Amino acid sequence: MFGGLREFLDEQYLAEHPVIQLMVNDSLSEYEIFSARITDVSGPAYAEQIITLSTCVGTDNDSRMVVQGALMRIVPMKTEYSDAGWNIMRLE
Repeated sequence: MFGGLREFLDEQYLAEHPVIQLMVNDSLSEYEIFSARITDVSGPAYAEQIITLSTCVGTDNDSRMVVQGALMRIVPMKTEYSDAGWNIMRLE
């Protein structure tokens, strides 16, 4: 599902993509990535205000690719509805 997370192991890619954006309800949360690593399945620590994305690494069921970010800000967003029935989120 998150196979693209492996890109964050490349320092250049991480430097060019330092933020995770997460839309929940009517806001956009932005997280500054501070960690990207492979760890065993019992390794990642989860804490308040930290987002953790993880995915399997190849066929090894005992390892995970982990990218973590610290919450930077939450941006309020406005939901609009189009004539086609789509929900459109816009920054306020």
